[in-house]
Amino acid sequence: MRILLDCHEVLADFTGAALEIHGYSRKEFEALPSYIPGAWDLVRQLGLSDEDFWYPINRAGEGFWRDLLMLPEAPYLIHWLDTQRLSLIEEWYIVSSPSQHTSSYAGIRAWVQEHLGMDWNRLVLTNHKHLLANPDTILIDDSESNTAQFERAGGNAILYPAWCNHLHACDDPLGYTLKNLDHSLKC
Repeated sequence: MRILLDCHEVLADFTGAALEIHGYSRKEFEALPSYIPGAWDLVRQLGLSDEDFWYPINRAGEGFWRDLLMLPEAPYLIHWLDTQRLSLIEEWYIVSSPSQHTSSYAGIRAWVQEHLGMDWNRLVLTNHKHLLANPDTILIDDSESNTAQFERAGGNAILYPAWCNHLHACDDPLGYTLKNLDHSLKC
């Protein structure tokens, strides 16, 4: 079985960095009248146009992506995947959706190298994750749209609990994910 692991909101805190670059803490964001738990539309919830949302991120360039903080559960998820690799998992990859700005490609690559090692070469950058779907592949992603498209294309998917999906109230995203992953691998 092959595992595809989304980067942003599963391993790296894109939301926290995007909020910070726009002058918000997570607490301030969640206090906005436009905040809707479980809805992925950070741009609209901040009351910005797409252009206004992406401008400071694009201006920050590669550094914005490279400097994203690793989420607290990420090292444990990576360790679990690495320890299961020899028995249940053939291989696992990070599959990330870059922005339309070219700096995101280099920045995401730099983030992966910094957190997983300079020789780590299992990174796929695409906004079309569903093209990688097949019955022997599981996508772990925080996006309900990505997981649904992946399943429609013939793959298996696990929705990672995050602020931006219907599992936002889950208090143990790692436990939830590992339980579902363990079940999927044994089926």
